[in-house]
Amino acid sequence: MSTKLHYFDIYGRGEFIRFLLAHAKVEYENVFVAREQMGDYKAGLAEFGQLPVLERNGQRYVQSWSVLRTLGQELGYYPTDAETAYQVDVVIEGVEEFFTKYFRPAFEQNPERKAALIKELVEFIPRMSQLVQSRLEANTSQTHIVGDKRTIADFALAAVAFNCIENPLSPFKDQIAEVVKEGEFPLVDAYFAQLATELADRLSSRGPRPF
Repeated sequence: MSTKLHYFDIYGRGEFIRFLLAHAKVEYENVFVAREQMGDYKAGLAEFGQLPVLERNGQRYVQSWSVLRTLGQELGYYPTDAETAYQVDVVIEGVEEFFTKYFRPAFEQNPERKAALIKELVEFIPRMSQLVQSRLEANTSQTHIVGDKRTIADFALAAVAFNCIENPLSPFKDQIAEVVKEGEFPLVDAYFAQLATELADRLSSRGPRPF
């Protein structure tokens, strides 16, 4: 069974998919796409003109969260009951909000607007940390964000932690360091430490990227 992930040579919206594939021990090929190739992708492989695109089982899958959910269903990382699936999707919606706040200032050219967007991001990080802490406290397992087994929500949060918050090449690492204090959210720290152990092969083999 051939699996290919077409995406730019960055973490971005491809990395949580890579985390899932790595955790499930699925062999796959990274097809890195150059910006000048996007015209060809928009004309054919990428249905909505966006990346990533996953090729698997002779099918093409697009839209990053839809790809993650489809793989989750196939590989046993997405709940089969509605209530648990809702809890997973709520976390993913929160991660999407974080990504929006993270990437807007990265590409903003106006200095004043950029500063305001960075401030908004930095203020959001402790709020999100508290939300994760509260969910871990309320969950049956403090090493999983939903239930007692890995779900796609864990890989979405892993992308927040390892691509953004703990990334030494992040363009906002200095501002983030001001609000991320070791020990302030102990369950969150332990949760991500466990995820780092489970994703060690992927984390150690990928190259450094700012995004």
